[in-house]
Amino acid sequence: MLVGHSYTFFWRAELRSIIRGEDMNVGQSTTWMRLVVLAAAAQNGYSAMSPTSSLELRSLWAALGIGLTFAAIDPLRYWPVIVSTLIARFTPVVGHGLLGRGPAATASMASALVSAPLSFVLASAYLRRLNRLRRRTIDILDFALRARTNQGATVDALSRDNPVLLVFLRHAGCTFCREALADLAAQRRDIESTGVTIVLAHMGKPEFGREFFEKYGLSDLHQISDPGRGLYKAFGLQRGNLWMLFGPKVWWRGFEAGILGRHGVGRLMGDGFQMPGLFMIFHGQILRTYRHQSAADRPHYFSFVSEDAFTGMIS
Repeated sequence: MLVGHSYTFFWRAELRSIIRGEDMNVGQSTTWMRLVVLAAAAQNGYSAMSPTSSLELRSLWAALGIGLTFAAIDPLRYWPVIVSTLIARFTPVVGHGLLGRGPAATASMASALVSAPLSFVLASAYLRRLNRLRRRTIDILDFALRARTNQGATVDALSRDNPVLLVFLRHAGCTFCREALADLAAQRRDIESTGVTIVLAHMGKPEFGREFFEKYGLSDLHQISDPGRGLYKAFGLQRGNLWMLFGPKVWWRGFEAGILGRHGVGRLMGDGFQMPGLFMIFHGQILRTYRHQSAADRPHYFSFVSEDAFTGMIS
């Protein structure tokens, strides 16, 4: 009972520190995690010596016991071993339950309950990884905001003076990319009347961007050439799947934009699977995002900008 209460206390303290971000050093496991994994290794070793189990099952428990002993060095780093153990522990429970073997199922359930503390270690590894990714994302975005436009200004510096509408485009041959530029050209005066600076990010070379945007009267806007898609990745824009790129909506909208709208199509310039997106940035902070869920999505740029409350402060 005392051991159980002590364990619960340490687990709650650990969980609180993880959620608060007080300890985000993934790979530096705490003492309680090592003790839990070592206890599970000892339990597996005990199961391996059980005369009632088959030779195959005893060999499995022995192998898992050795693996857990090794994983105890750093449970957060060697979490796959813990996953393997949990799967091995819970599989007999499901199997015996389906076969209706009551006593065997009870024994298997008792064995699985012994491994329950391992799930806490696994949860710790998962939460710590999320915190590490969260911190890494902040660092990446901070670096990305230092990307310079063709006019020599960084996105961060531009956002210190005025809000920035950062528009990530699809490849230049895409009819939806051309439609987006036409929409921006039509809404540009309204957008800029709110004090917002428009920045275009594309996957072509700098000289290509100037020529291409000239057709829409947008060549004087700030532009960022990103052939390697590093900036796209930094802002979390994904590559589309088949449904997002070739679903029924895309075919219909492709006909609507390409044929009826006369935007046409062109040569592939960049990654054809790369999805676009919009970001409102002010004083280096991302205030609003729009990530396309389909290549055919058609956001209204002025509405995206004008709905932000801060535009009233700078008008």
